[in-house]
Amino acid sequence: MHVLYLTSTAVAIGKTALSYGLATRLKQDGLRVGYFQPLVVADRGVSGEALRKDASFMRTALDLAEPLELLAPVVLDAAALEEALAGKPNNYAEQIERAFVQVGQDKDLLLIEGAGTLTEGLLLDLPPQALAARLNAQVLVLIKYTDELALNDLLAAKVQFGASFLGSVINEVPPAQREFVEHSVIPFLDSRRLKVYAALPQERLLIALTVNEIAEFLGAEVLNSADHGEDLVENFLVGAMSVDAALSYFRRQPRKAVITGGDRADIQLAALETSTRCIILTGHIQPSPVILSRAEELGVPLLLARPDTLSVVEILEQYFGRMPFQQPHKMACIQQLLSQYFDFERFYADLHIQIK
Repeated sequence: MHVLYLTSTAVAIGKTALSYGLATRLKQDGLRVGYFQPLVVADRGVSGEALRKDASFMRTALDLAEPLELLAPVVLDAAALEEALAGKPNNYAEQIERAFVQVGQDKDLLLIEGAGTLTEGLLLDLPPQALAARLNAQVLVLIKYTDELALNDLLAAKVQFGASFLGSVINEVPPAQREFVEHSVIPFLDSRRLKVYAALPQERLLIALTVNEIAEFLGAEVLNSADHGEDLVENFLVGAMSVDAALSYFRRQPRKAVITGGDRADIQLAALETSTRCIILTGHIQPSPVILSRAEELGVPLLLARPDTLSVVEILEQYFGRMPFQQPHKMACIQQLLSQYFDFERFYADLHIQIK
């Protein structure tokens, strides 16, 4: 059985999306693919099955038979971290190894969704390199491209994982940096014997929120067009200017949410004349009947929110780009990106996988 450990240099940069994209492609190519998330670091306030949300999603997506408790055997919640700080012994390593044996049965390849950072698990003496070594896995490292300094983390990961290091995927390459990454960054990494299987472009769709999610986070009332609640919002724009400036501004960004005061009917009309997925009315000010009628006609939900405009922006910034990867549009998007940009031929050759 081949074992692939996928880790990243920072949280919320697309690790679950890449896991899904790789696993589904491997499965399409005829391999019996399993999934394993040995160590889950829970967000504060999260409980129940939500602790294993990524494993639950992958279990359904790959049609796996194993229970969630095997796919994600160790969950680090607040209580577990307190026990670790108190020096209380644990048997997490043994739990992981036992579950690993069971989920790997009858699989050609087991994809392990590993740590979200290169230091995750150190509190328990289970850092990524130790887990990868215990499970005899080859390591694929995901980084988000911000600038050349992002390569420091990738070079550090190669040293950290040593002989287990397989290669890397560079994510979210801005359009303006595409040529530089292809002609300068990747050749530089090749010269350091660091393989890059893909340099994936920025794709706003992958970090989008649905209209329903936005309403939930804001505690907002959806005034109309509730059937558009699953529409994806890729951009947020604040409408706090003249109507002439607003029209030009709004036309630059498609598939957006416009955040504006509930008393700014002129801005709301301007937003409705462009590609707008929803309008967030701040200050809990009801829109005029004209606005409500026009929004209903166009199928653009109006969300009535109590916070002011600045507070709405601050709330949404906490969630944008950090929501679980589960919408069908996102699933299709990552498959298309990997099909176009990922070097599967080289990847299979390096893993010594033969596709029939």
